[in-house]
Amino acid sequence: MAAESGKSKGQFYTPAEVSRIMTQIIGIHEAVTTNDTTVYDPTCGSGSPLLKVGDEAKAKVTLYGQEKDAATSGLARMNMILHNNPTAEIKQGNTLANPRFTGDDGQLKTFDFVVANPPFSDMRWSTGLDALNDPHERFKHYGTPPAKQGDYAYLLHIIRSLKSAGKGACIVVIDKENAHTRKGIFMIDASAGFMKDGPKNRLRDCDIHQIVDVFNRRDDSNPKYARMVSIEEIEKNDFNLNIPRYIDSQQAEDIQDIEGHLKGGIPRRDVDALQAYWTVCPQVRQALFKASRPGYLDLAVAKQAIKPTLYEHPEFVTFIDGMNALFADWRERTTQTLKGLQTNCHPKTEAHH
Repeated sequence: MAAESGKSKGQFYTPAEVSRIMTQIIGIHEAVTTNDTTVYDPTCGSGSPLLKVGDEAKAKVTLYGQEKDAATSGLARMNMILHNNPTAEIKQGNTLANPRFTGDDGQLKTFDFVVANPPFSDMRWSTGLDALNDPHERFKHYGTPPAKQGDYAYLLHIIRSLKSAGKGACIVVIDKENAHTRKGIFMIDASAGFMKDGPKNRLRDCDIHQIVDVFNRRDDSNPKYARMVSIEEIEKNDFNLNIPRYIDSQQAEDIQDIEGHLKGGIPRRDVDALQAYWTVCPQVRQALFKASRPGYLDLAVAKQAIKPTLYEHPEFVTFIDGMNALFADWRERTTQTLKGLQTNCHPKTEAHH
């Protein structure tokens, strides 16, 4: 309803795709959950992230949310009831100045999971709040946030609201579990993965899967998509976490070699760029190319012999045989799974598994 409204609902609507990513990243779908498992959204808006987390949990969990806008908090309550979460606690108020979820000792209540899409760059975050004398001690150990930038304030509130092994996702993911073992921050630039839908950019299922899979595996094999950035490197950048400082996602320009065009020969750097293939089949490179003048190579075989030389080379044949064996094993296992599917199964869930 918020998404289709003609008004600007950005203050409380989180796209469903973003909610799905946050839900999968905190791993609640794999966790052992009960009714005592708690999930909190300090800026819940209409409740989209909370509902997604509740849907992904294996068992019913307890949902908590706070929203500053009175009308929006009412919409969130209605949303909870309509989606079969009538026991969810949605409270209205300023999360930073007047957090509504506290314990008997007056300190912030802590939760197993936190999801949030807070109003970053909030220039009025400190309204009604004395940050230097915060009774909830959110800014005691990590410094007071800048006066006109609320990003850091919301992050510190979320961290303070997590249990000792809790997990939170608020676009910037906060994972306190085994935090002492990490030596940096894992960054992902997924800005190129989307589908145009009119004036909007939408994440496809494959985009969501890639983001979650790369994050969970901390896969930095493609440095143009994701990498673990050391604290030392971040310090050298004045602790600025702007992703383009650390991940160059621009596609490399195809630079033409003028000398190669004029004098002939294959630039050695172009062949070196295919090192991933030469690592698997090192002798194939020697079979296809021979040395020429400095910086250049020549073909060692006639152009029409390139394919036969490659396809008949023992290293390539061994590689293909290995791939075919892996595929045959996968096909046998997958065929049994597919034949065992019930008519009421969910295709996307089965494909993900």
